Amino acid sequence: MRTPERFDTTLENCADEELLRAHLAHVLTSPQFAGAPKLAQFLKFVVEADLAGQGDQIKESLIAVEVYGRRPDYNPQIDSTVRVEAGRLRARLRQYYDSAGQGQPFEIELPKGRYVPRFHRRTQVVADAPSQAGVPPVEEIERVCEATNPVEGRNLQRVLAM
Repeated sequence: MRTPERFDTTLENCADEELLRAHLAHVLTSPQFAGAPKLAQFLKFVVEADLAGQGDQIKESLIAVEVYGRRPDYNPQIDSTVRVEAGRLRARLRQYYDSAGQGQPFEIELPKGRYVPRFHRRTQVVADAPSQAGVPPVEEIERVCEATNPVEGRNLQRVLAM
């Protein structure tokens, strides 16, 4: 379940997660991440863990083991791989939102010094932004939400009508 303070503006729970997953897929297939599979894996891991309600468990050592294949006794004082790669990930995200991601409705942020992503619902989308190919239409997300939870599906329709 998403908490309202995680978004600049909010939709309903089912829609939030479906829209964020669709947005994540768009980010991961962008030119900024297509040639960087480990950074893409890093981003996917932290976003999916947070969406699964495990944001409080995302730590440098867990990322080192799960994404970079380090041993369970990974020592961040000796190996700075995760910190260095987190800096690269932040730079790639900035590049993405300055180019292919300009027209996207969400923004994923990895705050400096943290590994738990923050999600921002953009209130203003750039008019000349590149196409949002690969992002499912709102109608499809409404259908999934209605099938999953009729109340959330109706709430989504109400929110989108605003």
